[in-house]
Amino acid sequence: PLPGGVLGTPPPPPPPREKSMRLQGMTSEGEKLPDNWREPLRFKPSEKEDLWRERRTGELPIVECVAPNPRAADQEEAKREALEQMEVFAAKMAGVEDRGSERTGVADEKAGAAYVAEMRKLTVSDKDVAKTVPDRIYAMAFHPSETHTLVAAADKCGRVGFFAPDWSDDDSCVFHMQVHSRAVTSLHFDTSNPAALYTSSYDCLVRKLDIHSRKWLEVAQFDEDDMKFLATSTLHSEQKAVYCGMGSGHMGVCDLRARAKPVIYALHGKTIRAVDVSPSDPNLILTGSIDTTVALWDARKLKGKPLASWEHGRGVTSARFSPVSGNVAVSVSFDDTIRVFDIASRTETQKIRHNNQTGRWLTSFQAVFDASSDDAFVIGSMEQPRGVDLFSARGGGRLGRLNSEAFACVCSLYAWHPTRRMFAGGNSSGKVYLWR
Repeated sequence: PLPGGVLGTPPPPPPPREKSMRLQGMTSEGEKLPDNWREPLRFKPSEKEDLWRERRTGELPIVECVAPNPRAADQEEAKREALEQMEVFAAKMAGVEDRGSERTGVADEKAGAAYVAEMRKLTVSDKDVAKTVPDRIYAMAFHPSETHTLVAAADKCGRVGFFAPDWSDDDSCVFHMQVHSRAVTSLHFDTSNPAALYTSSYDCLVRKLDIHSRKWLEVAQFDEDDMKFLATSTLHSEQKAVYCGMGSGHMGVCDLRARAKPVIYALHGKTIRAVDVSPSDPNLILTGSIDTTVALWDARKLKGKPLASWEHGRGVTSARFSPVSGNVAVSVSFDDTIRVFDIASRTETQKIRHNNQTGRWLTSFQAVFDASSDDAFVIGSMEQPRGVDLFSARGGGRLGRLNSEAFACVCSLYAWHPTRRMFAGGNSSGKVYLWR
């Protein structure tokens, strides 16, 4: 028998699927949509947002970088309020002139139980959490001042934000500007001139914030066709130089004392994701690349072979010298390992297992040393409950895990204060968490 309930009777055809008027190409009144009609954007970009889709070169007054809330009903009023807030914040930043004391720390000292006990006292309070930039944080830096607490964070859309939790209890302690047209990859306060903040971005520009003149100055510009994008950078204040890792595998060296074009060196076959300069010997440069290698270079012989190189199983996302002596280096890779290297002997000393699979929505993990230690470093964690992993480079194991009631997310990036016992983390929603 055929299905349908009656012998030999076919089942009735299914009713036609209903379509919305829009899918039928008609308006809600039943009229035909115009031929050039397109799906509306969730939030229509403003003219200013369209402007920032293209790279802007040269000098930028900070008044041109103001970023009012695009969802505000009255854009003129929002812009006026943002300009007022920017001027108040800039005036406060210009008054932060102390450089902090000299960095303290004992070279090669191992972090023991007393150090871990002190670290476990650090916590995150509700007032030390703020949405500093609108999108995923790609870079962070701590101002060196010992009298003011000021953290800078930058996101994937080219914005640079500042968070000063002790300046006020409301939203006026946070401010951000639209500085670049693409993701900001590095932030560095100049320890010799704390009023200056250096930035680098995927738009192949290096900029410097001169807060006294209220301008973003252009420090260097790279050719986007040749270099692809600027993936990372590091500032060496004493050498007055910025070292840039490019998407093409080249490294660009920008001399801040001369207004010459950057000098370009071919170091890797793929994107350089990490560049660092030894704190004790400026001729030693460490690089990490998506080509899976970590390499140690002599800055005087960059056209030759590296002094040493080590292989990871997958791309490298972070590589740094220890901040006191530079005798130790730590790298992070997508192969789920943290590697530790002894610089003097050019050997790998530790291989630590760690889940570095952040996925497409989180910024890749980076290991960041305590600014006063050659041993202890922190790194983001995918474990539940959420926390911060504290590791020993000398011992090769986890010293502990830091937790706080106000900390319930994955922070991929961290920045230590140069001299004070505090650090800040940034997550993929643009929030900054201050541990102190």
